[in-house]
Amino acid sequence: MSNLLSHKERTERHNRQTTEEEPRFRSHSRQDRDRLRYAREFRRLKNVTQVARADESALYHDRLTHSLKVAQVGDALSRVLMIRNNVDPGVCGQPTEREDSLYHCLDPFVVQAAAHAHDIGHPPFGHAIETLLDDLVTKKTESCGRTIGFEGNAQSFRIITRLANHKSPRGLELTRATLNATLKYPWSRKANDSKWGYYPDDEDAFKFAREPLPPERDGEKTLEAQIMDFADDLTYALHDTADFYRAGLIPLNRIFLEVTTEDEYQTASREEINQFMDFLVDADSFEYEVGELEIGVEEFFRGLTESKNFDSSLYTRFAGSDEDRIALNKFVSMLVSRYLEGKDTDGTPYVELEPLDSGLYDMKALEVVQQQIEILKHLTKFYVITNSGLMQQQLGQKRVVRELFEEFYSQSAPEVQPQSAIPSPYRERLKGYRDRDVPRARFVADLIASLTERQAVALHRRIRGDTPRSLVSNILD
Repeated sequence: MSNLLSHKERTERHNRQTTEEEPRFRSHSRQDRDRLRYAREFRRLKNVTQVARADESALYHDRLTHSLKVAQVGDALSRVLMIRNNVDPGVCGQPTEREDSLYHCLDPFVVQAAAHAHDIGHPPFGHAIETLLDDLVTKKTESCGRTIGFEGNAQSFRIITRLANHKSPRGLELTRATLNATLKYPWSRKANDSKWGYYPDDEDAFKFAREPLPPERDGEKTLEAQIMDFADDLTYALHDTADFYRAGLIPLNRIFLEVTTEDEYQTASREEINQFMDFLVDADSFEYEVGELEIGVEEFFRGLTESKNFDSSLYTRFAGSDEDRIALNKFVSMLVSRYLEGKDTDGTPYVELEPLDSGLYDMKALEVVQQQIEILKHLTKFYVITNSGLMQQQLGQKRVVRELFEEFYSQSAPEVQPQSAIPSPYRERLKGYRDRDVPRARFVADLIASLTERQAVALHRRIRGDTPRSLVSNILD
């Protein structure tokens, strides 16, 4: 087994599609991270739904705060893995004579950059709109044999390689390393119809990103993408659970009361834990057999009540007191540390690196860790995503986006120009789409996916005549 990468693999990961001057005081990866932080498309995530509507509570995570926490967790996990493998995190991304491949395939700044980019293509109002846009784009393009659809991850790749502006109209000009770390699904729709990482129109950028990787890595995430993906799952599981426990939607306190062995807090009821376990048995999204989990659902929650940083305040409904806030913060912090730094009973790290024959590495998380993260994620799915109030909101949100899509599709027709209602800068971009023979549906999806939720609602009100606003009032910035 070799632990060496080829010279090409070590050096070309820092290449961009166009030649730029070498950064003087930053590594290439830190430059990527900074470009994403300054991008309008990243700032937009402040008004894009994570689970509940972004405007509903100032304390709910939106896509921006989620992405920032994914970056922090991913950075921390990268450093844990490097230190365990005797690699100085401060050296990675810098010129070095070291040939040990870990120096050249794991860089915490690349992981941070990918975390900033991974949700940048999500449309306003969450996953329900992602599905709607896929249906709308598919119906508009299937008659010409170009069923291109819409997917949030593919849209993220499209934005960073084509739509966002930095010093040129060709995306952010990120390095191959960052592009690959963003690709959670490094394949096209032809390979997997449920999740994919790029559109046919962006295949050249995808090929550029993947070109230095060995053939056996086709269809496989890079190490940095694996770390970012794990951080994404962990952040979603923990911080959304905390959000909705705080809001009173996830009765975490009642679950803890039903499983605890402490006489002072025990209750005869089993309602919440039984309902949740029944949901897991029937949920298609839960990939495990409930009866075959390494640590059962009830045992998992009971173990949380017995952990060192569990506070008895978590046996009560969150009331917003200082005591409640401290208890919840300690609980979330304890779980983040457990899954990044912890070890199983036999001393095996929960998350570790697996060296490959190619000189690259994979990240491996123990099955019990993956199962527990999925259990926590499904708390939000059971108590929040199936909530009738959320379903009602989504009906209205789908109407807004559907009507925007149909109106802008009509307004982008050649015969309507130049008197179109398409706003700038998309009015100017429309000709470029036609020159590349890109279907109008792709153009309209790009426009809608660039909107914040406030912008989508304001545009919808304007085109319906509900709130026309001033002629000089620009809705898009």
